[in-house]
Amino acid sequence: MTGDRSHCVQHPLVGEVMSRPASCVSTIERRAASRSLATTGSYAEAPAAPAPLGTVGSVSSLTVGPAARRAHVAAGGLAGGAAALYLRAVDPASGGWFPSCPLHSLTGLWCPACGMTRATHHLLNGELPTALRFNLLVVPALAAALAAWVGWAHSGRADPDRRVAVPARWAYVVVGVVAAFTVARNLPGFGVLRGLPA
Repeated sequence: MTGDRSHCVQHPLVGEVMSRPASCVSTIERRAASRSLATTGSYAEAPAAPAPLGTVGSVSSLTVGPAARRAHVAAGGLAGGAAALYLRAVDPASGGWFPSCPLHSLTGLWCPACGMTRATHHLLNGELPTALRFNLLVVPALAAALAAWVGWAHSGRADPDRRVAVPARWAYVVVGVVAAFTVARNLPGFGVLRGLPA
């Protein structure tokens, strides 16, 4: 498309391209806006920009209003708190309602999360050595889950479009550690990694 584009202004909403001068609107933009209108009856918000090179994924705020956002955060916090209280009070090894690992049930192999529920129970009761005996990854796993929830809860307060990119090298490190742990705990002589006596 040719012509003077000096008057063109970048708009955050795809729907607004329909009212911009023809020289500012690409064919792809017009088709996307038309499909959105035909499907939902309104113009959808334009997709966020991709994460920078060398990163994998991102954490961004939900496209909801402030009141709905606070409700989502509160609901997530209450659900997590209730689950933690239940898990602290009930030992998975002696009862309660806890799902079993399908991989271990079908194959007898230990996945990286096997023992995580029991480990979390002991960790919540202040028994760190016992927790690590059931699953060495319990501390970093729970720390990552808490950090993700806090990041989600606080994202978007100042900038609704804020994105926190995760460096690719950290993703590779995490995958490597989890894979090595999974292989090791299934090898003979490494029963200690499965919560068995040394």
